[in-house]
Amino acid sequence: MKKIISVLFIIIMCLGSTACTKRVFGVPEDRWYSLTPEQQSEVIRSYNEREKINAERRLAAQRQAAEDAEARRILAEAEAERIREHIDDIYAGRAGVYGDLVRVTIKNAERKPVKGRHDILPQSFLMADGEEKAVELQAGHRVITLWVTYLEGNLDFRSDSNPRRAKFVKRLVFEPGWGKGKVYHHVDLGKKPSSELNDISVVVQVVSPMKKGPRW
Repeated sequence: MKKIISVLFIIIMCLGSTACTKRVFGVPEDRWYSLTPEQQSEVIRSYNEREKINAERRLAAQRQAAEDAEARRILAEAEAERIREHIDDIYAGRAGVYGDLVRVTIKNAERKPVKGRHDILPQSFLMADGEEKAVELQAGHRVITLWVTYLEGNLDFRSDSNPRRAKFVKRLVFEPGWGKGKVYHHVDLGKKPSSELNDISVVVQVVSPMKKGPRW
């Protein structure tokens, strides 16, 4: 017992010493060679036990992390499916309230010519509450992707699918004028002054849910 205590004391001292550099089974090399074979065997046994415990803890932590990630994935997929079903129900007229379905039209405004800037091809599309769309706008030979989200009366336009990476975000908030169609003149949806998405017109109008027909 005294030998075991002595070996454990050596290990503890070495672990707490800042002077220990190169180690053999957790023991400083110079001290290791001063131990008896019996002490070395005890150090090896203790070292292996600690490594086994640490390995089991790491494995348990990895398993828990994997289980947590899987649980988050399942929840995210369930929420995404719930949102898709809600959007489908709005289009079909099975759910939603007034203003949950709007038509958005993006077109050129009467604007001053800017060198290198092309007019955009007008684009019209539907947006349901909770929906996100990647809208492709033709401007000359270029195709510009605009991400549009409609959620709880907030109509957002941004330059990236990830809001944190978006260089610009423009928000239009629901108002009574949307009922008959509200025209927003000289709207800037681009970051650069010469952007084709600057100084354009955006029209938003509340529409009735569609019983049949395409969602566009």
